Amino acid sequence: MKIPKTAMSVREATMSAYETVDAKKALGRVLAFSEVGFPPAVPIVVSGEIIDENAISTFEYYGIEKCRVVK
Repeated sequence: MKIPKTAMSVREATMSAYETVDAKKALGRVLAFSEVGFPPAVPIVVSGEIIDENAISTFEYYGIEKCRVVK
């Protein structure tokens, strides 16, 4: 998996207004809060990063159906 591009700082992303969307529809959006699956307990995308195709397929693999993105 390649490293996603950063759009804003973690602080800026977590302090921004957010909305919850289907993970499959989050392509190109900026993650507000990290979704961590157990295992591996490593964030797929970090707050402030842009959600790409690789992240969406990994969300599907770990059963993550929703994610919180910056409005």
